[in-house]
Amino acid sequence: MNFYNVFEDRAEDVLAEASQETVPFSFKKLAHEAAKQLKKETYQIDGQSVAPGLFTILVSPEAAMQLMPVYRQIVKELTLFLRAQADRKDIRFLSDPVVRFMPDQELKRARFFVFAENIDPVTLDKVRAEEAEFLTQAAQQNTPSKRSHASSSRSRKKNDAQNSQEKEVAPRSHQNNASADDGFKEGLDLTPQSQKASQPGISSTPLVSSSRVARAHDLNKDDGTPRHAAPRKPVIEALLVDRRSGKTYPVTAPSLLIGRQAGGGAIALDDPNVSRRHAEITYEHGLWMIVDLNSTNGTLVNNEDITEVSLHDGDIITVGLTNLEFRED
Repeated sequence: MNFYNVFEDRAEDVLAEASQETVPFSFKKLAHEAAKQLKKETYQIDGQSVAPGLFTILVSPEAAMQLMPVYRQIVKELTLFLRAQADRKDIRFLSDPVVRFMPDQELKRARFFVFAENIDPVTLDKVRAEEAEFLTQAAQQNTPSKRSHASSSRSRKKNDAQNSQEKEVAPRSHQNNASADDGFKEGLDLTPQSQKASQPGISSTPLVSSSRVARAHDLNKDDGTPRHAAPRKPVIEALLVDRRSGKTYPVTAPSLLIGRQAGGGAIALDDPNVSRRHAEITYEHGLWMIVDLNSTNGTLVNNEDITEVSLHDGDIITVGLTNLEFRED
């Protein structure tokens, strides 16, 4: 049995069933690279070959978007492939491996990069829980819609009963706001409902509404200025500067999330060592604070591991391999 061809067929069937006629990259090449990493990172414990527990696949933003609706199924198929490879070579997994896809802005479509890691069981369980939480949130943010099977040669090979079914497949609601891979970032992060654009040609506001009438009555007849203009609250801002790239990120009170998961104004970092929800910066009672959100690799401020600490101008925040300088406005 050619495991590479079997994995390729199964992965492409998953896309076909989601009515996707093109593939983001060669699944056969992905299988070969995953197998190479499995062999490369296998180590010995008491004469037993032990497999690495974490497999990360960096893909292009476009591929990340395409994989989002079938993310869970593709991860499952790649996990089954890795287990089959390990069994063939008498390699043992200490626990279920964790497979995750993450977007990389520098990768072009059809390109990908695979690397495997040996990490301790506690850290691996934290990554596993993070992935499970991400998949749960992704499922909640997507509205399922029924789609029929694609009429590909592979799908026609399935029995008639299976071809007559319709499966619930999450629509492609990948973020298109901050960048092409918003929503998968993280690993694959989704557009919040509040950020989805209205359908063209359809007004979301009635031509005549009670709120418009109320606003009209609240204007002075003389100069058109509001009779009771509410005073504007001052905007409290700070700045984060990436020490390597020089890219800046505005930080606006009362809070800002840092991680791989974009959306909702969060800072999304293309760093595989950053958790989807890594840390949060808050402003309260005239003081900026940063708190680690139980991230996998922790958060450092001025090279010191922190749980929660106040921030001051010039402090260096380290999340994953990214160093961000905090600057007060």
